[in-house]
Amino acid sequence: MMSWRFVTFAALFVTCLLTANIMAAKLISLGGVVLTAGIVVFPVSYIVGDVLTEVWGYAAARRVIWLGFACNALMVAAIWLGGEIPSAPFWKGGAAYAEILGQTPRILTASFVAYLFGEFANSYRPGEDEDHDPRTLALDAHDRVDGGRAGARHRGVRRARLRRRGPGSAR
Repeated sequence: MMSWRFVTFAALFVTCLLTANIMAAKLISLGGVVLTAGIVVFPVSYIVGDVLTEVWGYAAARRVIWLGFACNALMVAAIWLGGEIPSAPFWKGGAAYAEILGQTPRILTASFVAYLFGEFANSYRPGEDEDHDPRTLALDAHDRVDGGRAGARHRGVRRARLRRRGPGSAR
């Protein structure tokens, strides 16, 4: 069972990603530099991605990255379909819809390329391709500090107990 914290961070990551891609249709000027409005929220997705990688490991972060990729594709497909369906005769917002949301397929293509390279590079740790047990992070940090010398027997026993108890057992 996934923890509520993991689900919360995964949802926050996907929300930041989708929001940034919708906001990218607006151009803003910051200090004379023209950027997309998505720059406001997109960096948060990298921070959340870092938290996912550090706490739950590269494999879990990679799954959330692919989830974000799929949600983004679904959003663009739905927006495109909404644009293709004939509007109600009295609705006057068709041009605005096409102007703002009609850019999403093009934004999505550019975003996917940058997103995949950037997120996977950001969450990759050489030699670390398996999930972390958040309960052993302190033990792992201690191993890095002392080179695994002091208390190795105790840490090994502690990890064995955690494995026997299974997911969700913090004691």
